[in-house]
Amino acid sequence: MSFVAGLVIGLVVGLALIVVFVRSENARSKQRSDLATTIAALARMTVEDSRKLLTPEYYPSWVVFSQRQKLTWLNLQLEKIWPYVDEAASELIKANVEPILEQYRPVILASLGFSKFTLGTVAPQFTGLVTKVLLVLVYLCVYIYCTLGRDLGKILWK
Repeated sequence: MSFVAGLVIGLVVGLALIVVFVRSENARSKQRSDLATTIAALARMTVEDSRKLLTPEYYPSWVVFSQRQKLTWLNLQLEKIWPYVDEAASELIKANVEPILEQYRPVILASLGFSKFTLGTVAPQFTGLVTKVLLVLVYLCVYIYCTLGRDLGKILWK
């Protein structure tokens, strides 16, 4: 008799544990689904939507809503390829400008050309990109920050 009672109690406790586990997994699944829906809604949120939700005094001082899009990815790639761009562009400019300099050189000079021409070792930095749509026209403004070094171009006078 105690065997049957133990079997019945074991089945009841086992079924109760299964029911509790299934309910907790369903509740957890619903919470995860709700969280995914909320995150998807936040991902679709624009700057204007965030300005409607929170007024500017609630934002930290480092949050700035600029019309410029940052181009850090482009700057990183440009830094990597800049030595090659510098070499190719320097040769191209030198080959195209030196004949013009020779053509217009003053008579008192024997020759006029570049001893060394380089665009510098520091790549220009694209600081922002602004896109404006006015009626049918799309304006694209690119802002570039460039530091010019002393080795930008040297003209050899002879």
